[in-house]
Amino acid sequence: MLPLSLHSQRGAVFHVVSYDFSDKIDTFVYNPATDTLNDPEYPTLLIYRAGHTPLTPSTTVKKTTDTQSNARYKPGDFIQKTEDDSTYDKDRAWVILKVDDDAGKYTVGQIYYDPDARQWYKLNDDLPEIRFFSVVERDYPILIKNIDWNSVPIRYLVKHCDGENILSYDPNPPECPGDTIKDGVLSGFGDDVITLDVQTSGLYIFTMAHTGRSNFIVWLKDSRGYNEDLLVNEIGSYSGRKSARLTSGTYYLDISADGSWTIQITA
Repeated sequence: MLPLSLHSQRGAVFHVVSYDFSDKIDTFVYNPATDTLNDPEYPTLLIYRAGHTPLTPSTTVKKTTDTQSNARYKPGDFIQKTEDDSTYDKDRAWVILKVDDDAGKYTVGQIYYDPDARQWYKLNDDLPEIRFFSVVERDYPILIKNIDWNSVPIRYLVKHCDGENILSYDPNPPECPGDTIKDGVLSGFGDDVITLDVQTSGLYIFTMAHTGRSNFIVWLKDSRGYNEDLLVNEIGSYSGRKSARLTSGTYYLDISADGSWTIQITA
């Protein structure tokens, strides 16, 4: 009797193939519709299908099909850290979006809990992450339930004109006022790049002000985009002046800010 057994499941299109040698015991799944059989260690091994019909001599063995996943979680599983984890946050969790057995990786999406709304949600700016099985299963061992990722409502991270970042359900929040020039004063909000066309070479005075909580940085750049002069680098609200000698041509003001600002340029 050959050291080989095959088991056919009723209604199934695959066979479970097992063989037992003195130095090796193995079991794998064989789907005759998609798989070939190829085992270089035992090239002369006779493989029988259920019903003891021998395969043709040209057929080889390939152990690539498996009915069991190595992943602990499946798509839609809602998982969290344990409370004794130093980075535990009861209002954050992951959802398994995809399981890639071949690469041993999960694709996961972040979700957040709003205790006021009693609702989990996802952020429009958060991109799915790819993590190894071992890392996810180690760091997020608690399985809460299985949910439909597509049904999780979306929140939008909105930067308001007062410099505050808030979460909003409004996908089209009102925009902050754009840059304006009035009475020779340029004004705006947040980060921006302004083009300066200098007609006459000479010494220019930049009078700048900022109302915000974070960095206010203004670089003067030349026509190629290289830094020419750092006009200001302060944190929070600021008011001050800086001079710079310019030649005729194109310059740029590269502005980093989290609040409203004004810049007046005088010769």
